[in-house]
Amino acid sequence: CGGDLDLRAQARWGARIHPELSARRWFDAATRGGARVLGLPAGELLPDRLADWVAFDVGDAPRDAEELFAAWLAGDLRVRETWIGGAPAVSGPR
Repeated sequence: CGGDLDLRAQARWGARIHPELSARRWFDAATRGGARVLGLPAGELLPDRLADWVAFDVGDAPRDAEELFAAWLAGDLRVRETWIGGAPAVSGPR
Protein backbone atom coordinates (compact mmCIF):
# COMPACT_ATOMS: atom_id res chain seq x y z
CA CYS A 1 0.00 0.00 0.00
CA GLY A 2 3.01 2.27 -0.10
CA GLY A 3 4.94 4.31 2.42
CA ASP A 4 3.32 7.69 1.89
CA LEU A 5 1.02 9.34 4.43
CA ASP A 6 -1.94 9.86 2.09
CA LEU A 7 -5.05 8.56 3.89
CA ARG A 8 -7.08 8.54 0.70
CA ALA A 9 -4.45 6.45 -1.09
CA GLN A 10 -4.42 4.04 1.85
CA ALA A 11 -8.23 3.84 1.79
CA ARG A 12 -8.21 3.22 -1.99
CA TRP A 13 -5.75 0.38 -1.45
CA GLY A 14 -8.07 -1.12 1.17
CA ALA A 15 -11.10 -0.65 -1.08
CA ARG A 16 -9.42 -2.67 -3.83
CA ILE A 17 -8.99 -5.56 -1.37
CA HIS A 18 -12.47 -5.15 0.20
CA PRO A 19 -14.75 -3.72 -2.51
CA GLU A 20 -17.80 -4.77 -0.50
CA LEU A 21 -17.22 -1.80 1.84
CA SER A 22 -18.68 1.56 0.80
CA ALA A 23 -16.68 4.76 0.36
CA ARG A 24 -18.49 6.09 3.44
CA ARG A 25 -17.14 3.18 5.49
CA TRP A 26 -13.60 3.89 4.25
CA PHE A 27 -14.01 7.57 5.18
CA ASP A 28 -15.12 6.55 8.68
CA ALA A 29 -12.18 4.15 8.99
CA ALA A 30 -9.77 6.93 8.00
CA THR A 31 -11.24 9.43 10.47
CA ARG A 32 -13.18 8.25 13.51
CA GLY A 33 -12.08 4.63 13.18
CA GLY A 34 -8.40 5.53 12.99
CA ALA A 35 -8.70 7.81 16.02
CA ARG A 36 -10.50 5.09 18.00
CA VAL A 37 -7.83 2.50 17.22
CA LEU A 38 -5.10 4.92 18.32
CA GLY A 39 -7.03 5.98 21.42
CA LEU A 40 -7.03 9.63 20.32
CA PRO A 41 -9.75 12.16 21.12
CA ALA A 42 -10.06 12.94 17.40
CA GLY A 43 -11.95 12.01 14.27
CA GLU A 44 -15.08 14.05 15.00
CA LEU A 45 -15.82 17.76 15.33
CA LEU A 46 -17.12 17.70 18.90
CA PRO A 47 -16.27 19.48 22.17
CA ASP A 48 -13.18 18.03 23.90
CA ARG A 49 -11.83 16.62 20.62
CA LEU A 50 -8.68 17.64 18.80
CA ALA A 51 -9.48 20.40 16.31
CA ASP A 52 -7.86 18.91 13.22
CA TRP A 53 -9.72 18.86 9.91
CA VAL A 54 -9.39 19.19 6.15
CA ALA A 55 -11.72 21.22 3.91
CA PHE A 56 -12.18 19.93 0.37
CA ASP A 57 -13.17 21.94 -2.68
CA VAL A 58 -16.12 19.98 -4.02
CA GLY A 59 -16.57 22.27 -7.03
CA ASP A 60 -19.12 20.70 -9.36
CA ALA A 61 -19.00 17.38 -7.51
CA PRO A 62 -22.34 15.63 -7.01
CA ARG A 63 -24.16 16.68 -3.85
CA ASP A 64 -25.46 13.23 -2.90
CA ALA A 65 -23.58 12.06 0.24
CA GLU A 66 -22.60 8.69 -1.20
CA GLU A 67 -21.29 10.32 -4.37
CA LEU A 68 -19.25 12.80 -2.30
CA PHE A 69 -17.72 9.95 -0.28
CA ALA A 70 -16.93 8.15 -3.55
CA ALA A 71 -15.30 11.32 -4.93
CA TRP A 72 -13.24 11.60 -1.72
CA LEU A 73 -12.11 7.99 -2.00
CA ALA A 74 -11.24 8.35 -5.69
CA GLY A 75 -9.08 11.39 -4.91
CA ASP A 76 -11.26 13.65 -7.08
CA LEU A 77 -11.67 16.33 -4.39
CA ARG A 78 -8.88 18.87 -3.94
CA VAL A 79 -7.78 19.87 -0.45
CA ARG A 80 -8.62 23.54 0.12
CA GLU A 81 -7.51 23.97 3.75
CA THR A 82 -5.93 21.91 6.49
CA TRP A 83 -6.29 22.82 10.16
CA ILE A 84 -4.27 21.32 12.99
CA GLY A 85 -4.93 22.10 16.64
CA GLY A 86 -7.57 24.64 15.64
CA ALA A 87 -5.15 26.70 13.52
CA PRO A 88 -4.75 26.82 9.74
CA ALA A 89 -1.78 24.73 8.62
CA VAL A 90 -2.16 24.69 4.81
CA SER A 91 -4.28 26.86 2.56
CA GLY A 92 -4.81 26.78 -1.16
CA PRO A 93 -5.49 24.00 -3.66
CA ARG A 94 -3.42 20.81 -3.40
